[in-house]
Amino acid sequence: MFAKRRAMRFEKASKSRTYLFVDDAVLSGGVLEFIAFFTMAPQILHLPEGLTPEQLKELDGISDSIHGKRLSSLPVVLIGQLARSDEYSSISGDEMLSCALGIATEVHHAIGGRIVMVDVKTQAPGLIHFYERNGFRKISDDLDTGLSQMIYMLGDR
Repeated sequence: MFAKRRAMRFEKASKSRTYLFVDDAVLSGGVLEFIAFFTMAPQILHLPEGLTPEQLKELDGISDSIHGKRLSSLPVVLIGQLARSDEYSSISGDEMLSCALGIATEVHHAIGGRIVMVDVKTQAPGLIHFYERNGFRKISDDLDTGLSQMIYMLGDR
């Protein structure tokens, strides 16, 4: 599990930030119990070849090219992990995602950027539907990794 194995290493290396949800009831008794977490990091979205100039311009916000060459990548905020303990249903995936998008919006206001990305297992239609229901859209499928890249435009919030 990412939270136990790598989150601290990634934090110390400033590769990502992990946000934890804790059980306040047991915390008041001196026990720290995690309900859920999500991880966010800066990332590069490699743009698929099939996008039209209009689609590229929409994603970039200004142009479909840079120095006369087609845009091939854009900076994004990656939600790399979004997970909840099976023992807790008091917090929904929608609430967790809303918190993550709130942080991405703060980043957007502080330094710019307009896209949030998630990688979702292509063979997980329930997860794809979850993100679509929350305003994400699929931009590409990576056959090598079995992941679909889905994006959320921060101006849509």
